[in-house]
Amino acid sequence: MEEEEACKKVEEEDDRVEAEAGAMKKDCRKFILILTWPLPLVASVIPFIYASRKLQKGEYVKLNYFTNTGLAEPKAAATHTDDEAMLPISDPTTRSMNLIPTGTKRSTTSFVPDRELSWNQFLIAIPQILLAMANAKWTD
Repeated sequence: MEEEEACKKVEEEDDRVEAEAGAMKKDCRKFILILTWPLPLVASVIPFIYASRKLQKGEYVKLNYFTNTGLAEPKAAATHTDDEAMLPISDPTTRSMNLIPTGTKRSTTSFVPDRELSWNQFLIAIPQILLAMANAKWTD
């Protein structure tokens, strides 16, 4: 008698699992997993496009791009936001006009060399450049 009840419970469980699998196949959008991620603890900052492009290529970028003043300049500059925008550059020797992507042209502002950064600027720049490296898909 106990064996029959156990067998009946197992059969009911199997039927329930099959019914759920059929429902999932029938309406798969209803059963999509929604991942919950914690809120970021660090505010996202956007450096110059020039610095981001160099990081994506794996090239050296000055730390001054990631200090408070370096991160505030892209907002103040109000340059092109479109990555495909072209910037006219004139060659002084040939006097010809060339178009280059705005993402490849660096800012005209003067930057402090890395060795002349203050300790506070260095402490601000390091976490920001590490976040930018992570966004550029650098390996740990």
